[in-house]
Amino acid sequence: MKAVLGILTAGSLLLTAGCAELREIAEEYQAEQAAEEAEQNRIRTLDLDQPIASLGVEAIAEEFEANSVMAENKYMNQPIELRGYIGSIDDSMFDEKNISITIRGGEYSFSSVSCSKPRSSDAVRELRKNMRVAVRGVITSEEMGIGLSRCKFWIFSENRWVGVEPTARVNSSQEKDETEQKSEDTETERKETKTITSLTERCAPVWERADSLSGSYGEAMNSVYRNNRECYCEGDRQKVAEMGDDIAQRYENFCATN
Repeated sequence: MKAVLGILTAGSLLLTAGCAELREIAEEYQAEQAAEEAEQNRIRTLDLDQPIASLGVEAIAEEFEANSVMAENKYMNQPIELRGYIGSIDDSMFDEKNISITIRGGEYSFSSVSCSKPRSSDAVRELRKNMRVAVRGVITSEEMGIGLSRCKFWIFSENRWVGVEPTARVNSSQEKDETEQKSEDTETERKETKTITSLTERCAPVWERADSLSGSYGEAMNSVYRNNRECYCEGDRQKVAEMGDDIAQRYENFCATN
């Protein structure tokens, strides 16, 4: 009898210890889930128009290639603005509901980032391969290449955004008049547009002056490059193309990474 009681007691202690471990595992899992949900909520509320950095696709790819740990610490789950060209718009390999949009550094560049958008997004309808764009989004992955979420795209040739997320509406108890809301949306869009176009507006007189003082557009390019490099990539791309494929390609490669 004592032997049986000893066995039952030992079994009870093991069961109690096992239950305690299971509870501890469950609590750790719940804490991890809560932390992940909090992080996802933070990402959803990040202001895309306050990026922590603005750079070319090739530049950020080089940072991740040089030291992925430091690059991840710097950029992961943060809003960023990247410049490049649309590489492809195709079905997502892992998500049938969404479309994968890749943005590459240049025509001969192997560097690219990607963003997933719903099939119904205006970005899917309006973007085209080789369009020069700026993309604002949150870097949320880098295991299979740099991946962005919540992307919107600035089309340089058309001076406008596509893929902008709908403005969040307040609940019914706080609902605003529709006309007032539309006015606020228009003002927000105007401010966003000004942020992008302000550089072009400042640079137009710089190029006009350089063009008027120089004998050729190539000389004007050199003048702007030496004296006002911020404006160098705001040149007339049609005139650059007329100077030959090699010069045009060097220009585009430089501007894709700066």
